[in-house]
Amino acid sequence: MRRFGRDSSATEEGDLSLATTHTQARYVLPQVIRRFAKRYPGVRLTLLQGSPVQCRQMVIAGTADIAICSEVNNPSDEILEIPCYQLTRAVITPVKHPLLSHPRPSLKLLSEYPIITYGEGYSARLIVDRTFADAGLKPKFVMHAIDADVSKTYVEMGMGIAILANVAFSARKDSGLRRIRIDHLFATTLLSAVVRRNVFLPRYMLNLITMFAPYLDRKALEVAISEGSLKNVAPQPIPFL
Repeated sequence: MRRFGRDSSATEEGDLSLATTHTQARYVLPQVIRRFAKRYPGVRLTLLQGSPVQCRQMVIAGTADIAICSEVNNPSDEILEIPCYQLTRAVITPVKHPLLSHPRPSLKLLSEYPIITYGEGYSARLIVDRTFADAGLKPKFVMHAIDADVSKTYVEMGMGIAILANVAFSARKDSGLRRIRIDHLFATTLLSAVVRRNVFLPRYMLNLITMFAPYLDRKALEVAISEGSLKNVAPQPIPFL
């Protein structure tokens, strides 16, 4: 009750530990964090990085207040996962790669080239593996990496093509690479805000989540977290990022 009272008086100082993956930290969250820091200059923000599994473990352990990361198999009952966006995938190739003449490639065509993709602990890796397996194909995986920038470095060196989240490509910054959208081949991945169930989060923590996903209602979000239920929180359909 004392914490609630302090929050009701619009406290704007404190600490916030945010766990996330490299892709989100690098490509999705910078503008959100900039806006948050400008709005709450008195909040000391700590950014923690890890795989989606590790990010959830940080929330469970109390090391992180919030995690923003993609879905995993068998999430813990101790946490509440608030779906925010759907992520799609893309093939990243060197300039002048043969695949660029196929704007809508098939799985079979992709399987003919050396592939770099995510490491274990990422739902994207499971989706990629399962999609090829369901099609009876054995792709030529030459490298698994947790860092999209590392993957792109080796693509540019000519070691293979990469299957990455679409948001991990910037036409301006990745001028030595090219992107082919493959929404038609692989299922989307949910990107969620993850918190502990039945906890009190200060207003500024809730506002970080709504800055990230502005269509979420803060009041409904507060009730959902305190009650441990997603009822009336996530929009349908969930937007694409």
